[in-house]
Order: sequence, then C-alpha cells, then structure tokens
Amino acid sequence: MGPIQRFPLGLLDLLSLKGIAPPNNLSETIVPFIDLLQMYGLSQMRSDSNTNAAAGEGVNVSVQLGSTWTLLYSASTTITKTATMTALTGVIQLFRGNWFPNLPATLNAVEFQRFGATDTGLVTIPWVAPYPLLCPPNTVVSGNAGVIGTDATAAVTVRAEFGLLA
Repeated sequence: MGPIQRFPLGLLDLLSLKGIAPPNNLSETIVPFIDLLQMYGLSQMRSDSNTNAAAGEGVNVSVQLGSTWTLLYSASTTITKTATMTALTGVIQLFRGNWFPNLPATLNAVEFQRFGATDTGLVTIPWVAPYPLLCPPNTVVSGNAGVIGTDATAAVTVRAEFGLLA
C-alpha cells in the first residue's frame, strides 16, 4: 500500500485557523492515536436557540453555530401544535457554511398523524449525532413546519448543542 495521496477536506483550513503550517507530506504509515477532538469540543460546549412565534409554512427558523469550526452534538425543532391544525410536518436541517449554502442536509423530518381538539401541545423533532459532527465555519441549523394545515402560522423553536473549536 502506497502513501496517502491527499489531505482530508478541511484539514488545511483548520490548521491555518490555529496558525499551524501545513505538513510537507503525509506519513506512509497509519498509527493509532486518541481522538481528543470530542473532549475538547465538550469543554467548549454551547447551547443556542431561536424562536419564531408566528412562522408561516416553510419559513426557516435558524441558529448559526459560529464563525469558526464547530462540533455539532444535537439539534431539534419544536412546533406548537394547536387544536385547529389539520396537518403538520416538520424538519431539522443543516446548512454547511459556505461550502453548500443551498444544499441542506436533512437531519430528521416527521409527518404528524393525530389531530383534533384534544391533541395539542409541543411536538419535537430531535436529532442526536452518534458521534459529534464536524461543521465548517458559518454552519446553520435550521428547522421549519413545512405544512401547517388550516392554521396560518405556528410557533417554531430550533435548538442546537455544539462545541466551538476556537
């Protein structure tokens, strides 16, 4: 097996943020190591949320993770379900900074089935990363109620838990 031929995507940007010169070449051997990135991210943990009390259908409610690299641990969208709603869908999405500004990754999407005067309250669309997700600068977590039914608007809250790699 020959040497590794290319740098992993984003490695050079991450090194330049820390003022570290890029390596001249990559090692020909693979060596074991302990990944401290997750522990470092946990030590820089942040939680942020944003609410739109009257979001229309498909209106994104967003949380920006910051202008530096981050580790995303979890995210959720919470929608207030009213007695007059006849349909409801919701989504939680990830816009990866300037790399894919118009191509979000859908983290979770749900279509709710039960409706009626006694079926009201908060409905949450959760997403928890199996392993922290490395996100480039200016990444945005976004959620929306895609279909609201007979209601014109719904209260939508988006939350994200992330660690700053600064």
